[in-house]
Amino acid sequence: MQPKVAQSTATPSCVSSPASSQTDDVASESQPTSSALLRCKNQLSTSGYYLADDDVINNVRWIKQGHCDFLAVNDSNNDTQREMAVLSAIVHISSNDYWLTSDGGYRKGSSITSRLCDVKPSCTVSEPSMPPVNDFANVIKNLRAIVMKCATPGYKQGKGFFFYDNSTTNPSRFKVRHKLFERLEHENAEKTVFESSNAPECYDFLPQNWYLTHEETREELYLLERTHKLRLLPAYDVNGHLIPPAAYQRSLENAVVELHFNLCHWPIASKAGAAAFDSYTADIVFIRVLVPPPPPINNDFQQKRKISFFVDPDAAVAPPRKKKK
Repeated sequence: MQPKVAQSTATPSCVSSPASSQTDDVASESQPTSSALLRCKNQLSTSGYYLADDDVINNVRWIKQGHCDFLAVNDSNNDTQREMAVLSAIVHISSNDYWLTSDGGYRKGSSITSRLCDVKPSCTVSEPSMPPVNDFANVIKNLRAIVMKCATPGYKQGKGFFFYDNSTTNPSRFKVRHKLFERLEHENAEKTVFESSNAPECYDFLPQNWYLTHEETREELYLLERTHKLRLLPAYDVNGHLIPPAAYQRSLENAVVELHFNLCHWPIASKAGAAAFDSYTADIVFIRVLVPPPPPINNDFQQKRKISFFVDPDAAVAPPRKKKK
């Protein structure tokens, strides 16, 4: 039996239509306050899958599906309905190892990802450092406990999921990703990449207007028309609007967000002398921005600065003052 994959319950809104009730309580606030963060934390705590709560460990279980394992809801009363668990946390999206862009920085012929259809934009998340959300240490503790429940005897823990900064013994970040393309089944072959069922009818979301790091990739995108469906990143701004692909980085990098994700495990056997290891992937289900990233540094002064041919050698050089309007 195939597991039931959890989907975001949010309703995409690219202009002004309301998002789900998850975003209603902060839709009118341009800068969420501490009370809004606390309200979000309290709502997540009632779900049973908030990673900062120790009860989450007992509410989930690993289930084998083919060659992989997926984290499922631990429902002892209904063992026939296997539903993927959706873990949640309030996190800061780090600028370190940030590749959560419209195409993950894909370049044709790259040794990392050789085909556009295999691209999985990703980022790492860390401690928000914003009271009253100071529970990231518990998030990491419980996530590690969940992961260790599915460790393969004799296998090493693979790199690329937990990240350790400054030689710390505990992880300071973990990685989440988004599967950008979904291969169409044979019976859906008449559908095209341009007919994504969850894509709002907005200019910025259409594949022909999709922002690409390298424009020469556009031809490869068109070639996927009959084989794949383009999947939008379910990421919403503070007003509940679906974030356009071209704005992913400026809207999400260094933001504090509400994050929901699924978790899977893949045991990778030894190959060509390399040791066997366990690989874990966290696939994004839903992102909502709680606190936007700080504004970029203004470099107008550097661009407009004039170079003088002479300065008074006896006078101190003071920084220019901004003229009052």
